[in-house]
Amino acid sequence: MAVGWGRDRLTVNPAAELYHLAGDIGERTDLANAKAGKRDKLLASLLAWMEKSHAPFPKAK
Repeated sequence: MAVGWGRDRLTVNPAAELYHLAGDIGERTDLANAKAGKRDKLLASLLAWMEKSHAPFPKAK
């Protein structure tokens, strides 16, 4: 798993974004910091799926 993949910097790094599409279809308000618990749960689920499916992990440039 990608432990240390910037999780400690999520509050200042816009790598993980979260939007409420039903009320913000234009994705203007990023809720990632306001709803940190939801963001972290979704990120953990994504990373677990990536590991399980052997999906390639994006590399930093």
